[in-house]
Amino acid sequence: MASAGIEKGKISVLSVERVFFGKAVFLPDTSSARVLSFSNWTLVKNGQSLYEYDRVRTDPSSRLEIRLKDQNRFILEQNSEVELVQNSTPPKVFLSEGKLVSLSFLSIESGEGTIISGSGQFTVEKKGNVTKIAVYKGKATVSAEGKTVTLGENHGTRVKAGYPPEPVFELPKPPLQIKMETH
Repeated sequence: MASAGIEKGKISVLSVERVFFGKAVFLPDTSSARVLSFSNWTLVKNGQSLYEYDRVRTDPSSRLEIRLKDQNRFILEQNSEVELVQNSTPPKVFLSEGKLVSLSFLSIESGEGTIISGSGQFTVEKKGNVTKIAVYKGKATVSAEGKTVTLGENHGTRVKAGYPPEPVFELPKPPLQIKMETH
């Protein structure tokens, strides 16, 4: 919330009340990530508070978990950038580039009118003008160009800028887990 005013003979300074969004938590093998706040990129510290409208960028060797005050959380993968738009229900973020892994309830905009709202475990990956969405647990809705599709577990879709979501497809099965027994 910003406020400014003029009193008789005095000018007050613009003051900004920042709205808490969540905390940055480094994942293993993370070297650094940066946050843009008030037009300055600075290195993120482990456990640092993040606020609405901060932009967070990960480096090639960085992965960052963002834990929200309502216990929702998501992971920002390497070479990714996100703007923390609104800490609401669901929390809203804007993915500029890269990959985001949601581990809870989240609303994501990836540009060109693509809006993803989901709960559970799902990924959103944006490269250039293509956004890929994959749901592993839970569900998500994807809207673009006036069309909405719903994704259930183990389903995905793609959205190209200026087009509606492509038909929903089943995700490939994960590789078999082979249990090695020792005698």
